[in-house]
Amino acid sequence: MAKQKNINKLIQVSIIVMFLLLGNLLCLTKNDVTAEIICTNIRVDDTEMNLSNQLAPSIAIDNGGLIHVVWEDWRNDLDGRYLSDGGVDGVNNADIYYANSTDGGISFNINQQVNINTDPSQQELPSIAVDGTGKIHVVWADWRNDADGGFVSGGGVDTANNCDFYYANSTDGGLTWSSGTRVNDDSGLEGQSPVFRCIAVDGNDKIHTVWLDQRNNPSGDVYYANSTDGGISFSQNRIINDVSIASYDPTITVDNNNTVYIAWVDDRNDTTKPDIFFSKSLDGGISFTTNRKINDDNLALTYQGNPCIAANGGIVGIVWSDHRNQECIYFANSTNSGDTFSINKRVDDDSLGKAKSRPSIAIDSSRYIYVAWRDKRNDNEDIYFANSTDGGNIFSTNQKINDDLGSSYQRSPNLALRYKTVNIVWQDDRKGDWDIYFTRSNLEPPMSNPISPPSDSIITHNTPVLIVNPVTDPDNDTVYYNFTISDQPDAETGTVYYSGWITSTSWKPPPLPNGIWYWHTYTSDMWNTTDPNWVWNFTINATLNSFYIQLYQGWNLISIPLIQLDIALIDVMGSTNGSYDAVQWHDATDVSDPWKHHHISKPSHLNDLDTIVHTMGFWIHITLPGGVLFQCSGITPSENQSIALKPGWNLVGYPSLSNKTRATALNNIVFGADVDSIWTFNASIQQWQEIGPTDYFELGRGYWIHSKVAKIWDVPL
Repeated sequence: MAKQKNINKLIQVSIIVMFLLLGNLLCLTKNDVTAEIICTNIRVDDTEMNLSNQLAPSIAIDNGGLIHVVWEDWRNDLDGRYLSDGGVDGVNNADIYYANSTDGGISFNINQQVNINTDPSQQELPSIAVDGTGKIHVVWADWRNDADGGFVSGGGVDTANNCDFYYANSTDGGLTWSSGTRVNDDSGLEGQSPVFRCIAVDGNDKIHTVWLDQRNNPSGDVYYANSTDGGISFSQNRIINDVSIASYDPTITVDNNNTVYIAWVDDRNDTTKPDIFFSKSLDGGISFTTNRKINDDNLALTYQGNPCIAANGGIVGIVWSDHRNQECIYFANSTNSGDTFSINKRVDDDSLGKAKSRPSIAIDSSRYIYVAWRDKRNDNEDIYFANSTDGGNIFSTNQKINDDLGSSYQRSPNLALRYKTVNIVWQDDRKGDWDIYFTRSNLEPPMSNPISPPSDSIITHNTPVLIVNPVTDPDNDTVYYNFTISDQPDAETGTVYYSGWITSTSWKPPPLPNGIWYWHTYTSDMWNTTDPNWVWNFTINATLNSFYIQLYQGWNLISIPLIQLDIALIDVMGSTNGSYDAVQWHDATDVSDPWKHHHISKPSHLNDLDTIVHTMGFWIHITLPGGVLFQCSGITPSENQSIALKPGWNLVGYPSLSNKTRATALNNIVFGADVDSIWTFNASIQQWQEIGPTDYFELGRGYWIHSKVAKIWDVPL
């Protein structure tokens, strides 16, 4: 225990912490400030011959990093947009289109139509999810069964607006799509009206859907269905809201435990003041909990709308547009899987309170929260973004992410994460009609793989060098590496050493005691950290050597030429217990209080010297008449050792393998130019001795060196 405690105390604290502090200054990891949205806005829909509208995008990212986007597309309509009378051909023909990106959003592939019906009807407002196998799932509102093929005021030829809720999937990356499956199980003519983010897939690839349904209530109910056969069929539809008045604009998500969470807008308390309500299912959608109100205001004529929900690792987050302070974006979270929710927190930082709506939320595995929304603070409509690294207590400075320079409008943002990389799509009219645009934050660097020492290898020395392969950041940012090594199989607990964030792909940890050691390496750019999915191990099986020094009654100036694994002073001095009463060292780096002391007669809290290492020269006062033989054990240096010399006097050790003349021992230090005086103390005769040009540096002695400049002494073996 003393060994573990003191190795950590000096080597890990005094040296490694310096690397960690330097690394933290160089590399702001884990999105500790506003996420860096750096990607130039990219158009997702491909160029069409006519000016047509692309609207209401939805985004998902699969386990392989493929980005999937769907949207409502009017390219096949003669007018290119919705017109109340159908326009020149009397119909409104909108389809659902899809595109993906295999290069992190730098470019998007040829657009593909999702719905395969050929009639000129209206398909709109899609939502997308991807399961663990890479299968793509899409739902949308579909008017193919309506006599007019789309919404008509008054119901049109059959006096009804019959909108259904359809589903399709793709197993080949969006090249081909299944025939549409109707999700709603009613047979009436008054239909369904789904809104954004209404599909989710759980860890068992079970599909969960939610939508606004008017079959029993003209004001709308929130309905739910699921599929356990990959979308071939859907379960009996069920109502989620437990009071039937007006419930609409639902949103759904599923967490790591396959708990289903739903939020929506609800008028049950006051039709002039809709609220955000919530329910969850612990049994995969068989039953749902009693509805709960989420917003914590009770102000008259203050309404909430446009909710979006996300969950990860037991935390559930809901965002919505809220009119308690004009129109703002508000947030609430639960840290117990939706059993209770926090007080509401405001996300936007707009002091003017301009209108904001349609927020989208995502939560990563570290419980960091990311939100995007439509914002009118600049009078036109932009997409803004903020994040929180403390679970939603504080949100970062808001950031505009659309990079157009004019007065164009952006709407309907939808956000998805790939680890900590933020990906956002929205509809954008910068080119005169509505298109789908995309941007992202910095991509995380690749994981670095181990090279040396080989896993399960045996090393016969105590100073291994850890090496990983270099990686290139997708955004060409500098890559930093953080080596972690410990004596426990997870490489993170027990006795742990860290390299801190360094740019080198190799790192030499402090000397390691014999035994088995485990290690892995993180990579990071200035914003994102990639965790390793590997742990390698090696065994240290090195022979320790011993060294003896004759100490004399009185003061002795000595040093230890071996690299000790146990550096606690009380253990280093173990062979002299009962024979000494004081140890002293002069620390040239501490200008205000250089002398460090250990007196056995003083309480421990009054001593400030408790570790001894091989680069130190130190005084020990022997009280035993006739002296005592000092014994130490450690690793024989296998390479030159470095000692930092400060201007002025330095009390140093001599960690070498043999006695050497002054010029040879000084090595890279020039006597006269760099240092101008060297002394030692001969305890056998209790006299000072100056080291001249023909004198030797001797093993076991400590030395006073007067340096004229700051210099690193490379002590030769």
